[in-house]
Amino acid sequence: MIKSWADEYDSDMDEYFNDNKTQNVTKKVDTEYSLKFSDKICERKCSIDYKKFTIVENSRYSSLMPWYLSQVNTFLSNIYTSKTFQHKKVKKIIDVGANIGVDSINFLLNFQNTQLVCFEIESNTYNILCKNLLEYTSVTKLKTIEQLTNINSNIQAYNKDFLSCFEYIYNADIVFIDAPWGGSIYKDKINVSIYLQPEDDYYNIHNYDSSKNIIIITKKILEKKYKVRTVLLKVPYNYEFDHFEKDLKYFNSGISIKYKKIYKGNTNYVAFVLICVFNVFNNYD
Repeated sequence: MIKSWADEYDSDMDEYFNDNKTQNVTKKVDTEYSLKFSDKICERKCSIDYKKFTIVENSRYSSLMPWYLSQVNTFLSNIYTSKTFQHKKVKKIIDVGANIGVDSINFLLNFQNTQLVCFEIESNTYNILCKNLLEYTSVTKLKTIEQLTNINSNIQAYNKDFLSCFEYIYNADIVFIDAPWGGSIYKDKINVSIYLQPEDDYYNIHNYDSSKNIIIITKKILEKKYKVRTVLLKVPYNYEFDHFEKDLKYFNSGISIKYKKIYKGNTNYVAFVLICVFNVFNNYD
């Protein structure tokens, strides 16, 4: 049996997110209370400078961590610079639920000169996302916050519900979906369904909106009229993989799906799984 990252979270990962003084997780920025990644995260050698990020509470378990970057970036390289992805370069990326922007920055580091459009529905998190994108100016090339809502800007960020903004995905090379998993409660379930809705809703079964299931959303994104090339999803180890593949293949038997387990270090603990769905509706010429 493969153990998950969640199985050992309390005993192993708390050292990275402890709110005591020695870990230096919490800091005052300007006159506003905010959170920063711990020194142990920031000092980890990797392609992302985690010191630049201001975070929110759920960033502690939802952000891409430095110890996973190598595996994630290898998968991105294998997919998007291979013959599988034709001869085209990645020119447009949509980050559906950008949170504070760690994945967004990682996309920009992997695919230079691409257009990136981010969506974050929670207002405070959106403000911090904008702050982080401006802080990482060496990559984003941003000078003012106004650029983020300019449709002609290469880097855009919107405080909107992605589900009402499908016009933005037209001709996207990657639509990235990292929807909430429902906090720590997901780890005790089997064949977990994931919804693109606020995390608090996961604690009340009556709040589930079937139209926001990421399977439904993925199929809509892959509709021919949008000309999206791939959908990239980040899901937990106990996700409903069989249902996902069966439903997508029924929707379009010609699509191709690749999976990548992301492990914690050199262990057999699965942190999460990346799913890449290749659209076959497109004319790549």
